Amino acid sequence: LAFGSLDVFLPGSAELLIMAWKQRILPKQVHDRTGFFVLQIGLPLILTFGTSQVLPVLFEEYPVILNVQIAAVVLLFINTELSLWMTILRDTSTESIKEKLPSVLKQGWQYCQVCQLNAPPRASHCFSCNTCILRRDHHCLFTGCCVGFYNHRAFLSFVTSFFAGSAYSLCLLVAFVSHTSHHFTFSTVFSVVLPVPAYLFGYMEHMSFMTGTLCAMSGAGIIASSVMLYNQLKYLIKGQTAYERKHRNTDYVQGFKANMAATCGSRWYIAWLSPLIPSPVDGDGTDFTQSARAAAEKDV
Repeated sequence: LAFGSLDVFLPGSAELLIMAWKQRILPKQVHDRTGFFVLQIGLPLILTFGTSQVLPVLFEEYPVILNVQIAAVVLLFINTELSLWMTILRDTSTESIKEKLPSVLKQGWQYCQVCQLNAPPRASHCFSCNTCILRRDHHCLFTGCCVGFYNHRAFLSFVTSFFAGSAYSLCLLVAFVSHTSHHFTFSTVFSVVLPVPAYLFGYMEHMSFMTGTLCAMSGAGIIASSVMLYNQLKYLIKGQTAYERKHRNTDYVQGFKANMAATCGSRWYIAWLSPLIPSPVDGDGTDFTQSARAAAEKDV
């Protein structure tokens, strides 16, 4: 209905938006779509339940703290969603700079048989995205797209916010369970850890089932985001992408500051907090400074 109503003002716009949704936004693979929709359903659900049920109960006697907590939760949600969508919408494929790619294969470049173009150093082909990605790091399950040169900083912000939000929500939900139950029993722990079996066996009611389910989702979010954050920081500090780490490529490893700036830009020390912080990254994804060892081997 929303797409169709646009035809009144812009004929054919509905078809264009649907095509853009399918080709650019909607993940192509089934597992990518699953991760994407679980996240897009889970985050608003936790936000709504937390601000309407959990926080008012926990901070009923402290209205000022309640408003601060609600503002913090909403801002964290906005930053997570904003970082996620900036990761998805920012084109980091070779198609974005296709007119700049040389027709003659340059030293250090490689020819992609699938894309039929000369791909720059650190680029590699993703068969899920069906294109070459500039300084490709990896293909993300939650975004349904690749993380590369132009969207890596936004992805790092997403992972950081996702981890903080998951940990924060789990702490609030556990405090909520403790507050409403007054004491922990076997059924309380069972409901938090395994909400579906607990609900089926009659250990919990509808509200408790919702709380237990959101606790399980927050716990899963902590596990997933902590693994991603650990890997991202490990690769980032060492100046490697996940792809280069896998193939043991150390040709572009610089010092700590240079490694961070190569991904997060000139304000690398705060740029990972939000994609809205101005922090330009040098280059266009085709030319990178090599390590002293790699440069010396190249000269030889």
